[in-house]
Amino acid sequence: MAGGIISGLEGRLGWPGWRWLLLIEGVVTVGFGFILYFVLVDYPLTTKRFFTEEEKQLAYVRILADRQTSVKRNELRLTPLQSVVAVVADPRSYAFLVLYILDSTSTSISYFVPATLKAMGYTSVTAQWMTVPIWISGATIMLILSWNSDRTGDRRWHTTGCMIMCLVCSIVCLTVKEPNPRYVMLCFYIGGLYTAVAQILNWTSEEMSFPDQKRSVALAFVNSFGNLSIIWGSRLWITAEAPGYKTGFMTVAIMTGIAAILAATMPIMFSYLPSEPRTKAERALLRAAEETEPELAS
Repeated sequence: MAGGIISGLEGRLGWPGWRWLLLIEGVVTVGFGFILYFVLVDYPLTTKRFFTEEEKQLAYVRILADRQTSVKRNELRLTPLQSVVAVVADPRSYAFLVLYILDSTSTSISYFVPATLKAMGYTSVTAQWMTVPIWISGATIMLILSWNSDRTGDRRWHTTGCMIMCLVCSIVCLTVKEPNPRYVMLCFYIGGLYTAVAQILNWTSEEMSFPDQKRSVALAFVNSFGNLSIIWGSRLWITAEAPGYKTGFMTVAIMTGIAAILAATMPIMFSYLPSEPRTKAERALLRAAEETEPELAS
C-alpha cells in the first residue's frame, strides 16, 4: 500500500510521495481512533453492548483466573496517587523499563528498512514493496511465538529467545554484505523485536498484577518512558554508513545481547527482593487481602 501511494501520488500538488503517505496514515489513524472509541469495550463488566450477562461473567472469571485472584481480592483498590508511588517504589518497574528500552531502541530499524533495501539495489518504490514480506514474516513469527507463550504461560524464555534471535540477525547483517542473506535476517529480526515488545508488556502485567491500579500504572510507566527511545534510536542509522549501517547494527547487537541476559536473570534478581510491598498503602491492601481470603494471599 505504501509503495502504491508513493508511486501514485508522487508530485501531486507539488508534494513528494512520502508526504502524501504520512498524511494519509495520520488521517486514517485519527479517523479510526474516533470510530473505535465507540466500538471497543472497556472492561467486561462495564460494557453495555455486545455481550450477554453470562458472557460478561465468563470473561471476568477468566481474567481473575489468569491473575490467580478472586472477586473479593480484585475489589481492593489503590488511589491513583498511591498507584504511582507503588510503581515508582518497586524495583521491578525499572527492570522492565530497561528491558523495554533495549528492545524499543532496537526497533528503530523499522524506520530505515526501505532505505536499507534501497541501498541493496532496489528502487525507491520497489523497496517499499519489498518490505511486505519482511512485515508479513515478522507478523507470522509474532503470532506463533505469542500463541506458544500464552499456551505455556512463559514470558521469560520467550523474551530471551527473541533477543537472542535478534542478536544473531544483527551480527549477520553487520558482517555479511550480500543482500539476500541480510534480507532474510531482516525478516527474523523484525519478528523477534516486535514479539518481544508484547512479551515484555505481558510479563510486566503479570508480575505486577496486584492490585489492578498498580498494574495499569506500571504498564503506562514502562510503555511511555520506554518509547522515548525513538529520540535517540533514529540517530543510530547513519545515512553515510549505508548499506552496512555499522553503528546501527553494532549498537543493536549489544543491546539485544544485554536484553537477553537481563530477561534470563530477572526472575533470579526478583527472588532477592523483599516479599513485603514497599509502600504503606500496598501493605494495608495486602493485609486486607489476607483477612478476606488468607489462602489466596499466601
